[in-house]
Amino acid sequence: MEVRKKLGETLLDAGLITKAQLDLGLEEQKKTKKRLGEIFVTSGFATEMDIAQTLATQLGIPCLDLSSAVVEPEAIELISEKLAKKHLILPISLDKHIITITMADPLNFEAINDIRFATNKDVKPSVSTTTEIRTAIQQYYHLSEPLQEILEMENMTWGHIEVIPERVEVAQDAAASIKKGASTPIIRMVNSMLIHAVKNGASDIHLEPREKAVMVRERVDGLMRDIFQLPKWVQGAVTSRIKIIARMDIAEKRVPQDGRIKVRMENRNLDLRVSTLPTQYGETAVLRVLDFTLFILKTFGFSDYDIYLST
Repeated sequence: MEVRKKLGETLLDAGLITKAQLDLGLEEQKKTKKRLGEIFVTSGFATEMDIAQTLATQLGIPCLDLSSAVVEPEAIELISEKLAKKHLILPISLDKHIITITMADPLNFEAINDIRFATNKDVKPSVSTTTEIRTAIQQYYHLSEPLQEILEMENMTWGHIEVIPERVEVAQDAAASIKKGASTPIIRMVNSMLIHAVKNGASDIHLEPREKAVMVRERVDGLMRDIFQLPKWVQGAVTSRIKIIARMDIAEKRVPQDGRIKVRMENRNLDLRVSTLPTQYGETAVLRVLDFTLFILKTFGFSDYDIYLST
């Protein structure tokens, strides 16, 4: 992006505001130190969406709807909440040496330089409204608060489930990814989904991203059932958690992947076969629940006591 105009000049050239409105806005900015875009909105010169869409058109960058965007937790980890609030930006995704962000003012080159310095990555900007970004910052940097409410509303438990690690050496970069994806509320949410499915005798768990939400479905006795709906903004974090414990590549989102998770729950060893598939609204995830302990031993005529001793 080579344009070096300021926000007011860009909106003036696009015909969104007049020269008189720009001058009034600049005078108000000197007095109040408020952001120029906010002054235009409060003065009634333009709406937040008008400004965002005009900037997107003028600069040739996407106008991002954060209500349906998939935000990667790995990107959030790279930029502090303090820096995000200072420049009104939200990290969206990572792709090798590039971090994609959304900004209220993509002409704020000080912000872009600060982010480049903080992440040591090139910055790919998009634009969103001020209100959307402030709401998203509160959501993504404080996951535990709304997730607790979601679990209570959906009658999900915080129950315990143990992931049994594979006996393989974990590379340093993989270990770093696991640490980033190990957000406690996200772990508890995924655990609760697994516990809910096992207690209900589900053979499959489906996470199906929609435009504005993520539907969680279970297959019980051969029939698919809608269980609950998660907000869109947890999609990236939940998918990353599942891919991490299934030893899948969390950086690859454009091709199908398969993985496996071994867990122990209530003295039962479970094997979860995981498949992900890219779709229009993000990656779907399907987890097949295999309880080999009960199925195989009972098939061969072992008693309940023998099964108990084997667990």
